[in-house]
Amino acid sequence: MLANEELTRPARARFDEPAARAVASVQVPRVFSTVGLPEVRRIELWESHNAAALIGLNCHTTGPDSLQATELNLQIDQVQLARVAGSAHVVERTAGVIRRTPADAIAVYLTLRGDAWFEDEGGSRALRPGHILICDADRPFARGFARGL
Repeated sequence: MLANEELTRPARARFDEPAARAVASVQVPRVFSTVGLPEVRRIELWESHNAAALIGLNCHTTGPDSLQATELNLQIDQVQLARVAGSAHVVERTAGVIRRTPADAIAVYLTLRGDAWFEDEGGSRALRPGHILICDADRPFARGFARGL
């Protein structure tokens, strides 16, 4: 594990050496959480955070409880990584969201715990811990977490 100062120190390669390699630029990890935010604004703020940090999504809860979610974000060059923990909810990347916030990217989802589902034009799939899903972020899809993640 790297110490915070190692994460913030710019990486430099010596280009005068024949075996010089480019070194990835790593940003300081950021955390965003809806916990403690006003309940009526949690989804709006979660959607805004994800649009800025990853890709634009619509979100809604699947029950009467308000969204409780926390996301750890880390950027390495042009790769954005996130680890999410949260209550039951659904996220959707609709055609309207894609028009407003095109990603020109793929999304890679790794299910670490709990059960989830994924739906796109190809159908619906159940996702369990250890499953990896790769999709075009500029094609409509939805993901759901019945008991959270």
